[in-house]
Amino acid sequence: MLFIRAFSIFSIATLSAATPSFVNQVSRQAPLLSNIDADIVPNSYIIVFKDTVKPNDASYTSHFEKINNYIAIRGSGDDSNKIDFVYEHVLNGYTGKFDPYLIEYIRSSPEVHQVVSINTIQTNAPWGLARLSSRTKLTTTNKSKYYYDPNGGTGATAYIIDTGINTAHVDFGGRAVWGANYATSTNTDGNGHGTHVAGTVGGATYGVAKKVKLVAVKVLNDAGSGSMSNVIKGVEYTVTAKLQEEQEATAAGRAPPRSVANMSLGGSLYQTLNTAVNNAVAAGITYVVAAGNENANACNSSPASATSAIAVGATDINDARAYFSNYGACVSVFGPGVSILSTWIGSTTATNTISGTSMASPHICGLAAYFQSLSSTPLTPAQVKSKIVSSATSGAVSNPGTGSPNLLGYNNPPPSKTSFQTDEVLLERIYANKDESYKYNTWEINKTIRPSLQAAYLLLQLAEA
Repeated sequence: MLFIRAFSIFSIATLSAATPSFVNQVSRQAPLLSNIDADIVPNSYIIVFKDTVKPNDASYTSHFEKINNYIAIRGSGDDSNKIDFVYEHVLNGYTGKFDPYLIEYIRSSPEVHQVVSINTIQTNAPWGLARLSSRTKLTTTNKSKYYYDPNGGTGATAYIIDTGINTAHVDFGGRAVWGANYATSTNTDGNGHGTHVAGTVGGATYGVAKKVKLVAVKVLNDAGSGSMSNVIKGVEYTVTAKLQEEQEATAAGRAPPRSVANMSLGGSLYQTLNTAVNNAVAAGITYVVAAGNENANACNSSPASATSAIAVGATDINDARAYFSNYGACVSVFGPGVSILSTWIGSTTATNTISGTSMASPHICGLAAYFQSLSSTPLTPAQVKSKIVSSATSGAVSNPGTGSPNLLGYNNPPPSKTSFQTDEVLLERIYANKDESYKYNTWEINKTIRPSLQAAYLLLQLAEA
């Protein structure tokens, strides 16, 4: 029996401690350049050498030797330090990812002219992505700019429990695969809803976490409805798949994937479904679910009322709760859900603009994958939920509804440091020190950083090398 009303997709298609030696170095550090209007990629920098330092100089070679020695001392399992690229023609320097201790040493190196923090910006982003990376309401100047870490989603798997995914769509770049199908005989998305959701979670253009692996778990037919038993089969599959991936990763000696799941579906209150979702969360999968589109209390629907899930209400581009969005104490956070552009079916480049809490949920699911992938250690679902809630912008939503938390999802760029857009014009301005919008940040080591004895020792080794 199909629960056509009970379990359906939630979209509205009609709406479009340092040593003295180290401290002494700090006083002569190269400046850290930043832009007050942008957000940085964590621990990612461009290092610019002084004009007097040339590639065939001993100081040039020695600089890289010391950096590589530090990385080797830290060990092969530490991925927090890496030289990504050495410029040869357009800039005298290199770029890479460096932890707070190493970047302080680099800034203290006499051959370094300046250090520039990096951010990535997507200038053609759908407004929902832009809103996730802004603390303030969108304006005409930032409504299509999404600031994000390009590594977001790496090593994470997102299960899309829905109508399937158009896996051939170019925006997925081969990262979308079929996992299970409990609704139809063919592995296709004949509806579009699941493809749209997947695009928001992890599409290259339309997605929050642009490197996440997307797995289609089809539990709804091409009309967008399905039985509760099939929905629970889909939830069961995510746990089975996660356990299998963990076993394969262990056997191969690699880190297991970090798992999240999106359920942009729901219906009446079914404790059985809530139990299944809660148990999947207990197994280590972060579940993000749509709050529902009835403009009613989300606690009266499932899986929105599952206590361990992250239930998401919808907002529009003006930060108002969408007229259709459910609300109440069971809602964890709000996300963009009105007139959302994403991937679609019909071709490998198709797009569509639709609305619903179905569209809000994948914004937050993408955020869950984003936070998981950027964490130095795996996060439990409870930790992911806590991070999403604690990072969210408070007080941004107008008319959030009775009992709702006034929280709007935010991708949480690192505090206290800002950066710039890394295009050629800005690089020229930075290199020439002619752009007054960039500020020198004086590092106060006793206030800002207290390195561990191990890190201080490693830095001292480099300084005395």
